[in-house]
Amino acid sequence: MSENIVNQWLSSYAASAVDGELENHMSHISKEVQVYGVPGFDVVSYDDWRNQCAQEFPQKLIRSLDYDDIRIRPIDDQNIAFLTQEKIVTSEGKEIRQAVEMVLVLNEEEIWLLKQLRILNDEEKAQAGV
Repeated sequence: MSENIVNQWLSSYAASAVDGELENHMSHISKEVQVYGVPGFDVVSYDDWRNQCAQEFPQKLIRSLDYDDIRIRPIDDQNIAFLTQEKIVTSEGKEIRQAVEMVLVLNEEEIWLLKQLRILNDEEKAQAGV
């Protein structure tokens, strides 16, 4: 069941980013989200993320966003953690690949939201085998 939840969430999340649908995209993300591993930032918050997307989405900077090598680690009935390889292709054709760890949380409305995202550094990738 966790696999279906993660795959459906990733598919919808990625489509909203590629389509540049700000409200739809942000509806995938918890207001308490914390993002780690972004160069130049200790922690990226929901407001930081929203502001960045509001600037970038109208420019259609993302051509595609895909995930593979998904390794799921259910935590409990309301939290799922997983590692995956994220591949972003920009509108200019540049490909960005990074290993990320995500944690989804089930909210009161029974909707899965991104609670945490961590971009893995080289040492963490080696430890995780990704």
